[in-house]
Amino acid sequence: MFALSQPVAHAGNLGVGFVVGEPTALSLKIDQPASHAITFRTAWYLNGDPEIYLSGDFTFYNNTLFEVQSDEVSLPVYYGMGGWAMVDDFDRFGGRIPLGLSLRLSDVPLEIFLEISPTLTIYPQTGFDMRGGVGVHIYP
Repeated sequence: MFALSQPVAHAGNLGVGFVVGEPTALSLKIDQPASHAITFRTAWYLNGDPEIYLSGDFTFYNNTLFEVQSDEVSLPVYYGMGGWAMVDDFDRFGGRIPLGLSLRLSDVPLEIFLEISPTLTIYPQTGFDMRGGVGVHIYP
C-alpha cells in the first residue's frame, strides 16, 4: 500500500519520553521539518555492576509507505543510523541501525513507536546484537 500522506505536525519539535525494551531508557527527540529527527537515549542497569547506556540516532521518515485515511493520524516508517556506548568497568561502543514505525496524532502532542535496532559492537570485540522496544514521546 503506497499513498501520499502528509506527516502530522506537533506544536513543538522537542519530544520527551521513554522506551520499554532492551534497553529500557529515557528518550529525547528533536524532530526536524517533516523528514528526519535526532534522538538521544540514556538507560542504566543496576543489577550487578552499575552500567550506563547512551545512544544517539539520526533517522529519516517515510510518510508514504502506509496509507492513512485521516488528517489526524500519520503512520511513518523510520530508519537511520547511530551509535551507542556502555559505560561501566568494561566500556564498549558500537553502531546501530534503528528501524521503526511511529503513530502520530494531531489532536494530542503524542507519538507512540515500535523499534528494532540491529547493533554492531566495535570495541572491545566485534559482535552483533538485536535490540528493540516500544516507546512514547510527548511534545510539550
